[in-house]
Amino acid sequence: ELPDYGEVVSVVRPGYGQQDYLQALLPGPFAESHGSNLLALPNGGLLCAWYSTGGVPSRRRSAVVVSRLITVNVTFEESSVDGDANVTFEESSVDGGVGPPPHIPPAPPPRRRQAQMWTHFQTVVPVEAHEGLMHEDPVLVYNGNETRGNVSLLYSVLPGEGLAGAATAEVWSTSSMDPDYQQWTAPVRLPFSCSANVRNHVLLGVAGHVAIPATCMPGGKEGAASHYSVMGRMNMNGSEWEEVEMTRPGSGLVDPSIVAMPQMRGVLFPSLVAFFRDRSCQSIYKALSVDDGRSWSEPEALHLPNSNQPIQALFLPGSQALPPAGVNINSTNPAPRRTTSGGRLVMAFNNARGEQEPGRDMKGWPLSLALSYDGGSTWPYVHDVEAVFDPSLQYTHPSLQLGEADGRLHLTYTWSTRAHPRTSIRYISITENWVKQRTPHWSTGFTRGAFQGDAHTLATTDNFN
Repeated sequence: ELPDYGEVVSVVRPGYGQQDYLQALLPGPFAESHGSNLLALPNGGLLCAWYSTGGVPSRRRSAVVVSRLITVNVTFEESSVDGDANVTFEESSVDGGVGPPPHIPPAPPPRRRQAQMWTHFQTVVPVEAHEGLMHEDPVLVYNGNETRGNVSLLYSVLPGEGLAGAATAEVWSTSSMDPDYQQWTAPVRLPFSCSANVRNHVLLGVAGHVAIPATCMPGGKEGAASHYSVMGRMNMNGSEWEEVEMTRPGSGLVDPSIVAMPQMRGVLFPSLVAFFRDRSCQSIYKALSVDDGRSWSEPEALHLPNSNQPIQALFLPGSQALPPAGVNINSTNPAPRRTTSGGRLVMAFNNARGEQEPGRDMKGWPLSLALSYDGGSTWPYVHDVEAVFDPSLQYTHPSLQLGEADGRLHLTYTWSTRAHPRTSIRYISITENWVKQRTPHWSTGFTRGAFQGDAHTLATTDNFN
């Protein structure tokens, strides 16, 4: 459970006694919150979208909402030992007001500092937007520069929650240039030729196109094994559209997470790398494209496990030390030896494989982060994001972003308690080094998951830009 912070759970504060592990909760308008998506803005801010559901099973309702990470002034009473209680928020940073009567000794001056918090949710797609239908899995996209641009929000519309309405799912889009994200355009449907669902990040400027990864779901819930992945390719003004199959129909490889990669000097290297969720509950799969997504290689299974849960990958720019070759980092944690400036990725995934267990909602724990330094072939570092082990809880549907201003890893995911499944969206902020370090609050140091980390065997990385 989170420590008390005045009742304001959306305030960002250290967690598990670690100053390098920041956390907050983002509650929604209804009982459950799910399917979050993060967007790092050019001005250094963060925007989060998710959908919130409520109501009895026969009359479920849902809305898509957004929240911004902002900086506020907070005041702590002197009696608070660590600042985690008795916090109030100032409407203004200017001191003023009437002091205490002269015969009452003045109280110690409060301690003031700036803190970050997530704003109260703003509804983008209300319950009545698509009457009688569910609105799920929003995806945020920014198009513009640091001073001017617009945010688009893609989301799925279907007659039932999850796979229940998958056979007739559609993808819609709305956009906003409002800095407070209160005004949005009328939604329009994207022309996917199949029953489609979006979940992972959209890429802009891929050979002059927008790349929209999606899942095609013929047969709906009953045909889950026949689902496959496509990429919608749309030119920047939206006048041209085509679809590319990323995996074969019937493969069960879905929810593609596409990452744009750097080029290797003098070596044919994929411009795009995609990672897939596995309906058969075995492994995360990887495919490559050397022609900006016009065609894709046959997917290959990685050592990373999958229990039919969504995943998300993110490219990490810059240089980073590599571990010695042939060593399992999570068992020995040796000193690094080499450096790389390309091929660096982080993956958020549920570190388990196999079907759902009887009597449990889903096999969703643990949620882990893994690091790769060779374009996603091997993953020498892996670390759970929660210290508490309880397989009855749901920590799923992760979304990753790299902070434009602070260079930190920002992660959101569906968070649960025993009493309230999917009670809110959980936000954490950590560094790349945190993923690589053994953590004393974690009983295993790194992970309780099925995957403990690859032995690093990359011979050289000098060819990366």
